[in-house]
Amino acid sequence: MPWASLVFRRRAKGLGTVRVEQSPSRDDARLGEAAMELTSDRFPAVIDALGENTRTVIPLHFVLRRTASVWADDALQNVAIRTAHPRPQVFVFGDDAELLMNLIRSAGRARLYWVPEGCADEIELELRGWLGEDLDRIPDVQRTVDRAVQIPAPPGVELRRLTMEDLPLLQSTHQELHWLYESWGGWECVLEEGIVVGATVDDNVVSAGVTFARACTLDDIGVATESAHQRRGLSSACSSLLVREILAEGRRPVWTVFVENTASYRISEKLRFRTMTRCVVFRPHSDQ
Repeated sequence: MPWASLVFRRRAKGLGTVRVEQSPSRDDARLGEAAMELTSDRFPAVIDALGENTRTVIPLHFVLRRTASVWADDALQNVAIRTAHPRPQVFVFGDDAELLMNLIRSAGRARLYWVPEGCADEIELELRGWLGEDLDRIPDVQRTVDRAVQIPAPPGVELRRLTMEDLPLLQSTHQELHWLYESWGGWECVLEEGIVVGATVDDNVVSAGVTFARACTLDDIGVATESAHQRRGLSSACSSLLVREILAEGRRPVWTVFVENTASYRISEKLRFRTMTRCVVFRPHSDQ
């Protein structure tokens, strides 16, 4: 709320009408403060305030790469992070639903809004009114594992870590796999700075797993398989190899999954991931 004065009139003996200006309330000041967009020089403080964990790994990937916009209160106790990739998402952290909704308004429309479980009911009501449309409410869990489970590729499929020499193969993959590099800006970048594994059939990459997001020590996994090659265990095999590669680098894999995505959840179960954190994701119907 802006710092507008509130004006009222009262009658007092011998004074007639008196104009009284009221200072902004504490709540008004608090909301105005919360809408502050941070400059990139404050991003390290945001990272320290949020801490690295299974819930923060994806937004921290964008903050570390300076491909995010961040809004927060002065104490960095309530934070909103908007990703700067083709399908923008807003991640919010904190426990003050009113402040968080104000931050969401500052961050603007997005495809997905990731919010704390404890504030989800209040935010859902306000978010629906602000957007003027219905929302899907999707429980999400973030999982991790500290040991690899080996799942081999089926016969006739070559499974391996891909290198820069495989860039032409990746660039010719089916569009169903292209979302895997969105958080990096392209296959070349994820090959240089992350990990890519692939399942190839007749020299074509038909399934791939990537470090979709990299924080300081955590790697969030993304995996996809062409429709024509699904139900062969390729996503499971790619994920298994990717987990081994991540652990070999002394890092920790993370599996972020909508609970309704039973296929993805089942793969994480095969690989013995365990749930560490949870949140609620809101998806506007117009952005599906």
